[in-house]
Amino acid sequence: MKILHYNEVSPEVLAPRGPDPEDLRRALAVFEEVARDGDAAVRRFAARWDGLQEAEPFEVSRGEREAAVAGLPRDLREALDLAIARVREAAERWMERIERMAWPLGDSRIQVWPTPVERAGGYVPGGRYPLPSSAVMTVVPARVAGVDEVVVCSPGARPVTVAAAHLAGADRIFRIGGMQAVAAMALGTGAVPRVDVIAGPGNRHVQAAKAVAFGRVGVDLIAGPTEVVVVADHTADADLVAADLLAQAEHDVEARAILVALDPRLALAVPARVEARPGALPTADVARAALDRAGLVVRVEDRAQAADVVNRVAPEHLEVVVEDPEAFLAECRHFGCAFLGHSTFEVLGDYVLGTNHVLPTGGAARFTAGLSVQSFLRFPCVVRTGPRDLAPLSRAAATLARSEGLHAHAQAALARLRD
Repeated sequence: MKILHYNEVSPEVLAPRGPDPEDLRRALAVFEEVARDGDAAVRRFAARWDGLQEAEPFEVSRGEREAAVAGLPRDLREALDLAIARVREAAERWMERIERMAWPLGDSRIQVWPTPVERAGGYVPGGRYPLPSSAVMTVVPARVAGVDEVVVCSPGARPVTVAAAHLAGADRIFRIGGMQAVAAMALGTGAVPRVDVIAGPGNRHVQAAKAVAFGRVGVDLIAGPTEVVVVADHTADADLVAADLLAQAEHDVEARAILVALDPRLALAVPARVEARPGALPTADVARAALDRAGLVVRVEDRAQAADVVNRVAPEHLEVVVEDPEAFLAECRHFGCAFLGHSTFEVLGDYVLGTNHVLPTGGAARFTAGLSVQSFLRFPCVVRTGPRDLAPLSRAAATLARSEGLHAHAQAALARLRD
């Protein structure tokens, strides 16, 4: 890991990383082919990139789903049940606070009706690792929000992912992934239904496809290669900080792990622990590659500098391991999810805290939040004009319309006043 003092950190080092233009061009090409050839194009891409066999159906059958659940080891089934229960309860508590709203405005009345989308698509990665937890995180909030049908796409549809999606409440599960899965859900093919919203994490290629999909359908957010910023002071345990950095780094060679050290001794101790800790980890090569590429320790003099680093990165995950973490967090404006204190670490959020692990990356935390029930809701307005409002509002609307050169608008506004 590279060690820099706060004053040595250039803007480029902390700058957010947006979608790669080449990835976007590739995604556009995939969308064009799927739009033209439908299932045939999806099958070509899935055979090339996911290893889908020629006679293998896209959709996972009911029998396969039930067999996947039956084949779960007892401890894994219990862990999945716990994760589903906690994510569901958190989502239900959130939904309890989302109500129809109505208020008078002058002599008129405005209402807002929270309304779920009809069909949601959950993308569950499965390339390097199976991620049953992502099935939980995408399916459960959609179900709690009241979505009529939830579709899941996952490359290879590994049994543990199928079991998790089934237990979480997915209606249909497809063994396709990558850009072609996003295109299929966004466009609709003979086998894969068109959805209204696509949600879920994925690599840079999946996120580029979601960027292309937006507008045809809704997307939750850009949730690409993972990232964590750990802010730590003299109270932090160097071994635990190193463990948390490695936990993020093992996801992907493009993962980003940053320590913001308020204690100069910690700035030296943590990289040494990181170097020693992987040992015989099966994922050691991935973690080391990620840390060599983007691992960073930033030494800061005070909390103001630490908060500035956080706000410039706008990290997906923020761990705050300092004295009075709530006071420090009050200085931070941009983050996907914050984990406060020595016992609240990001890995718990990946699985069982009840918060969602589908979070904004690449600086997107500056303008959006993580996946939740609200990702599957719309908030249309319903309005009724009162009789005393009609004349003054119509005249004002006509005046504004004429200022814009929209004379039919003005006529429509004044037509109600002829009597």
